[in-house]
Amino acid sequence: MKIVCLIRHAKSSRDDPALKDIDRPLNARGKQQASWLGRRFQEFNQPEIIISSPAKRALTTAHVLAKGIGYPLNQIVINSAIYQFGPLAILKVIKNIAQDVGRAIVVGHNPDLSELMRYLSGEKLADLPTAGIVCLKFDVDSWQKIAMGTGQVEAQDSPSHIL
Repeated sequence: MKIVCLIRHAKSSRDDPALKDIDRPLNARGKQQASWLGRRFQEFNQPEIIISSPAKRALTTAHVLAKGIGYPLNQIVINSAIYQFGPLAILKVIKNIAQDVGRAIVVGHNPDLSELMRYLSGEKLADLPTAGIVCLKFDVDSWQKIAMGTGQVEAQDSPSHIL
C-alpha cells in the first residue's frame, strides 16, 4: 500500500508587487495555518519523505510542518516540477519516489494539486483551500502503479474551520 498526502501551501502574501511569484512569503494567517498542519500531522502516521515545490510559500509550509512532526528539515526534497509544471509533472515526481517508501507528502500549489487529487481519486472533490490536505491511499506495491482513479481518499482536512 502507498499513501500520498497532497498539501496546498499555506496562505501567502501579495503585499509586495515587486516580488516574483516564486518568492512570495507566507502572511500572518499562513504562518498560523502552517503551524496547524504540523499539529494536525501529529495525528497521522509519519511520512517517510516530504517533497516540496521550491516556491518560498510552499517550502516554508513544508518546513513548519516538518518541525511540527520532528521530520529533519535537511531531508525535505525540493523538486521544481511541483512548481507550475502541471498535475502530470507532479504525478511523475510521485511515481519516482523510492519503492521502499510507503508514505509521502507533497507540498505544492493549486490548481495543479486539486486537479491531480481529482485525477487520482476519480472523485469530484472541491479545490484544496490554502493549507488543505488530502491523503490518497493506493492498493499497490509500487509508486509506478499509481494511475487515474486508483486512489481512495483516506483523509481530507483544512484549517479553514478554525483559522
